[in-house]
Amino acid sequence: VPAREKNLAGLPPAFIAVGSVDLFVNEDIEYAQRLINAGVPTELLVIPGGYHGFQHGSPETILAQRFNDAIDASITRAFNPPQPPPQVEGYSLDTPIALLLLNPQARAILLKYMPDVINGPVAQLAGGISLKKLSIMAPENFSEEKLQLIDSELAGLH
Repeated sequence: VPAREKNLAGLPPAFIAVGSVDLFVNEDIEYAQRLINAGVPTELLVIPGGYHGFQHGSPETILAQRFNDAIDASITRAFNPPQPPPQVEGYSLDTPIALLLLNPQARAILLKYMPDVINGPVAQLAGGISLKKLSIMAPENFSEEKLQLIDSELAGLH
């Protein structure tokens, strides 16, 4: 049983979910703390008012649904780890906004010249299109000079 081991380093990432009035809540919290101290990526979810097995005894409750959704999400994350950003040959005004935002340097350039656009809903909604196309659709946010400066700095990225 891993919880009884003295050295927990090297264990795989852990997800621990427990109700706040579960008989094992203190043990679960202590185990999560030990995992964290050992450098193991650990998520701990404590559901207020949850007793041992509440998600099975009262599955229709909001608390049980939240508990089960968290478990499902954890399993999904475990088996579908984040993918590295796609490699891009070069960056320009023709690169889709979503790809520009994945690159920290390109994102910094966009934030420098158009923070309101990048931090607003437009960037999320228009992620699949390029800055060039967005500038045609929303010309009030782009001047020709600004576009040239952005394109010049993006071209310098690799």
